[in-house]
Amino acid sequence: HMSEFENGPVAARRMAERQEISGVRSTGEEFPAEASISKLDIGGNSILTVVLRDVTQRLRVEKIQQFLSRAGTVLAGSLDYQTTLDTVAHLPLPDFGDACIIYRLESSERVQIVASACVEKLDAEALNRLRHEILQRGGGGPISDVLDGASSVIRERIEQAGTQEWETHFAALSALGLRSGVFVGLTPAGHMTKVLGLYSTRIAAYSADDLVVIEDLARRASLAIDNARLYREARSAIAARDDVLAVVSHDLGQPLSAIRIGTTLLLRTLPPDEREKGGWQHLEAIRESAQQMERLVNELLDVKRIEAGQLALNLEPVAAADIVSDVLTVLTPLVAAKNIEITQDMNGCPTIRADAGRLAQLLSNVIGNAVKFTPQHGHIMVRLFESEGGVHFSVSDSGPGIQADELPRVFDRFWRARGTGRAGTGLGLAISKGVVEAHGGRIWVESAAGTGTTLHFVLPIATRP
Repeated sequence: HMSEFENGPVAARRMAERQEISGVRSTGEEFPAEASISKLDIGGNSILTVVLRDVTQRLRVEKIQQFLSRAGTVLAGSLDYQTTLDTVAHLPLPDFGDACIIYRLESSERVQIVASACVEKLDAEALNRLRHEILQRGGGGPISDVLDGASSVIRERIEQAGTQEWETHFAALSALGLRSGVFVGLTPAGHMTKVLGLYSTRIAAYSADDLVVIEDLARRASLAIDNARLYREARSAIAARDDVLAVVSHDLGQPLSAIRIGTTLLLRTLPPDEREKGGWQHLEAIRESAQQMERLVNELLDVKRIEAGQLALNLEPVAAADIVSDVLTVLTPLVAAKNIEITQDMNGCPTIRADAGRLAQLLSNVIGNAVKFTPQHGHIMVRLFESEGGVHFSVSDSGPGIQADELPRVFDRFWRARGTGRAGTGLGLAISKGVVEAHGGRIWVESAAGTGTTLHFVLPIATRP
């Protein structure tokens, strides 16, 4: 090889590019290396120079970067709380240890193991049995220190780590063959409730350089665990809300219906000359209030069904123009009260495949919103036409418009544009979006402050699958 290089045209190159090479220290310890060779021609004599480099640190940095990159991907793989804890316990093995345990402070004085993992050569069943232990916070050596706010702790021998209260726990770890450990807090919010204990079968296995990497992993793991915790709490809150809605729909819906039906019957049978006497004039207000509360209950239930993917549709061929006309007829008193001009463009509109009742609800929300936000003597345009994606609906108003920074939120539940001074639940457009998407369509809004608002949605044509 030396002769070929000396006689070849190349002045310098790396050596052993196709295989790993090692060097040997004076102590006999091997280390990963790379080598390069160069030649210099001086007076017809070739001088060959070989440089051998110790790449231990570079390979370590590359390994750490790959490990942390993989850790980020793995940690983002689940929002389940216990799955995330188990994932964190497995991540540092076997690169940085032989066993990993996550301790959680359950109360002011109780500590419990919530996740554990070990390499194949250790007894996983024996390690899992430790998860049933209830440990006291005090006397836990490095674990108690970290829970009390100390920085990360390295123990060259875990036999020295605990006092009498934790002696049984650390003795069990020693029986598994574990000899040293490093202990790092898992807390993104500043309140220490979890400690990651990473153990090795070697004595004095961890250095300050190892601690830097493990602390970086702990920071990433803390965020993943906290996200999973928040997600679990959000799911619990949603479940509690759904329970409340179930109670409301059953226990409140029936009395409201009784009030509405009763007041309606009274108004029908009450002589006209009696309506203004003895408080009977309040019957109409009572009936309207009951209707409004029924609508609110139904809207809340619709939101629940949409979020659960349980919005039932009775799909059939529907003449969309007829539904629009029916909705406009119902809204005529509101339109007339504000002297609003409504223009319609619905010529040649094909039949769509939809739930007629849900389509009427959708159009009532959309056109009703336009009427609500259009000022006196304003203008509304309702258009239907066939497009490439299906039947295109658009409702444009001459109202105040929506600020650009608020446009992304128009379909959020309970959201109302600021500065409009308009009352409402903020559920209408959220329900409209759910109804459109349940039909396999899409919905969007175009608006700018001072230029009015146009809401578009597209639904499939009946003849298309």
